[in-house]
Amino acid sequence: MILADVVNTPEAWSERARCEEPWEACGWSYEGQFDRHEAAVEALDPKPGESLLDWGCGTGDLVESLSETVDYVGFDTADGMIDRARRDHPGRRFATREPHGHYDLIACIGPFNLPDHWSKLRTWHTLRHLWDTKAPRALVASLYAGDDDRCLIYTEPEVRGAAYALTWNPEILRVRNDLMLVVRR
Repeated sequence: MILADVVNTPEAWSERARCEEPWEACGWSYEGQFDRHEAAVEALDPKPGESLLDWGCGTGDLVESLSETVDYVGFDTADGMIDRARRDHPGRRFATREPHGHYDLIACIGPFNLPDHWSKLRTWHTLRHLWDTKAPRALVASLYAGDDDRCLIYTEPEVRGAAYALTWNPEILRVRNDLMLVVRR
């Protein structure tokens, strides 16, 4: 897939779910996806029995970095991605409607990076919504900080400023071309 061909709609993502390798569905490499997932899990530090909402889960591969003792729920609006996630990760829960209730942990690895049908303002509103309604112990969001102008490009001062405006005291990590926003209660 060529990034220039990326359209950020549930239908387009459902079509991309047919890629042979799951990381190809979003134009990433295996190493990049692995590094993002490992950094997110390390930052979240899940404990046995805790619940984790993977918001914008795509093919659900974050679950491979988690212990089976973590109650995982993957959410994505693309039916094709959820179908693929269910097929690739039997026994784990996936939904195309945002699940209700509280979660101990929330991971958002990459769903805020494409401008088509999305904006930075919508990113901050979505993160605030997840923080306020899901009441997690910790939240991690991976935000693109590279130089591809076909993507939403987040800068560290902007991410830090938005987090402080949301009354969060963030930790910001650099993982490949992403800034990983980490907030904890």
